[in-house]
Amino acid sequence: MNEPDELKLPTILPEPCPRCGGQVSLCQWQGRFYTKCLRAGCLFGFDADELGQAISPCPRCGRGRLKSTPRGQVCADCGKWADQAGAGDRPPRPRDAVCPVCRGVLRTVWTRRGRWAYRCDTCNRWLDA
Repeated sequence: MNEPDELKLPTILPEPCPRCGGQVSLCQWQGRFYTKCLRAGCLFGFDADELGQAISPCPRCGRGRLKSTPRGQVCADCGKWADQAGAGDRPPRPRDAVCPVCRGVLRTVWTRRGRWAYRCDTCNRWLDA
């Protein structure tokens, strides 16, 4: 009869969670290391090496640590998407800030397709940014 594998206790990192102050654990899954906060409800975590150090810094803020998700990589510290071009910078409003059709106010809107657009509040017309 096979003996069960020895239960492995999680490795606790010395640095506390920057969001909630809880303990941060080093975990391994499918040959990759990552960290996560052990406090319930806290979603802090980042991709790490076997020593618990961040693999790569955030290209947006320069000091953050990246966390892989199915949609891409997000910074665990600043919360901005690393691989979304222009995600943190809104384009400037048009000079007039007026809809060319009805003369209503144009608003800058981030669309579900991952790009910026202008929307008129009055006639609900969409324009490319």
